[in-house]
Amino acid sequence: MKINLSLKGYILKDVVGYGTELDGLAVNAGIPALLTAKPYLTFKSSLAGMNEGFKLSFKSDFTELLAELDWKRGRSYTSLHHGVLSFAYSDIPAEEEAAQTLIKLFDTYGFEFINGTYEGETGLEMSFIADLKKPENAAAVATLKLEAKVAQLEKDVNTFSTTYKESLADAAEKKNFVAASNVRNEFEKATKNFQVYLQGKLLEDTDPKWEALCAQVVALNVRMLRSEALRQVALKNKREDEKNQGAK
Repeated sequence: MKINLSLKGYILKDVVGYGTELDGLAVNAGIPALLTAKPYLTFKSSLAGMNEGFKLSFKSDFTELLAELDWKRGRSYTSLHHGVLSFAYSDIPAEEEAAQTLIKLFDTYGFEFINGTYEGETGLEMSFIADLKKPENAAAVATLKLEAKVAQLEKDVNTFSTTYKESLADAAEKKNFVAASNVRNEFEKATKNFQVYLQGKLLEDTDPKWEALCAQVVALNVRMLRSEALRQVALKNKREDEKNQGAK
């Protein structure tokens, strides 16, 4: 079970989010000795510095707007799911079959990502919408007459994506990330040392709580890697689109 995850190359918001989640796992692990261990205390202190710098640096006119738009797109996703479920036991065979087709799609994506990073959620929602447009799924949507809900979801996702890009441009212009970036190296080092500490405890301590905690950390790392992979794909696609548009 490999616990280490390098945070180099990740955008600042995701690094802060990762640290916050990792701290939450530690606090809720039910291991009192962990919370007094030097590696954890150093990690906790550096995380506090990151959070403070990040809050000061990212405060902008977009903060509340993004939170509202993020809530709206999550609501639209959930609303579509509820619409599909309402046909799950329809007496009309075609409706029931269509509902089961879309339920399988929702099961693939799940709902956990809604509470994840902005970039990770955007990537998964765009992928979900693309899958909805595949012939079999599009036919199921049409059968259940859920086109309006799909259109609303796509609109909300696109609105959030556009606004988020504008917020990043605004942040870059104002050099909003400088404050938190000054302590990033310290945080990355403290996080790595904490991960190494957890790895060591997993190998030497027989308390099952350590194994449970480390398994949760691994799961967190997997989500982080997947989110970053999706972000990189989105960036690549954006660059290719811009290149193609420029060639026209």
